[in-house]
Amino acid sequence: MASVQVDAGGMDTLAAHCQSLAVDVAGVSASPDLSMPSGQATAVAVQAVHADVAAAGAAMVARLEATSAKLAAAAVSFTDQETSSAAEVAAVAPTSTWPIIAVASGLRCGEIDFAYRESSDVR
Repeated sequence: MASVQVDAGGMDTLAAHCQSLAVDVAGVSASPDLSMPSGQATAVAVQAVHADVAAAGAAMVARLEATSAKLAAAAVSFTDQETSSAAEVAAVAPTSTWPIIAVASGLRCGEIDFAYRESSDVR
């Protein structure tokens, strides 16, 4: 199984970047006022193009904002899970006063079997 390395800080940075892009796209997708008479055929065509650009811009903004929100939520979820997992591992840590060392006892099907022994027994 391939491993995935997750960086919560990197996900937060990407979320902020997506939000920044959403603001930028929203700022440029607004249609300017037309200075030509609305009865002209070219004015109608230009208005149609402006409407299409505005619709595409709105779709991009929505997608960028949704991606930003999902990335931020994933970063929080990952951090919470890591904190919880660390606490669970700490709760089952050995309590022996002797140092414990994990010694690989052999390979089997790509896995390592570990035998736990006190450090004075390991040579």
